[in-house]
Amino acid sequence: MQAQFVFSAQLFFAGKGNAKIAFDSVKVELGEKFEKHSKTKISARGETVFVHIGSLDQKSLKASVNNYLKLFLLSEKILEVC
Repeated sequence: MQAQFVFSAQLFFAGKGNAKIAFDSVKVELGEKFEKHSKTKISARGETVFVHIGSLDQKSLKASVNNYLKLFLLSEKILEVC
């Protein structure tokens, strides 16, 4: 897939353990049905999770970005409670 639209972000967590937990929680969503027109890569290093999304169109990019950011925000809220 030759992506025309790209989103990249670095998400910082309070500790290496929290970043790993968030990464592991979200990585199971990679390649799901909603990613028909986009491709997402995530990786974790230290306290940082790297997100890279490439898409064929703006609408698909927006949907993927919203989905993954919601998942990471949910992971962060859950970690605050635990």
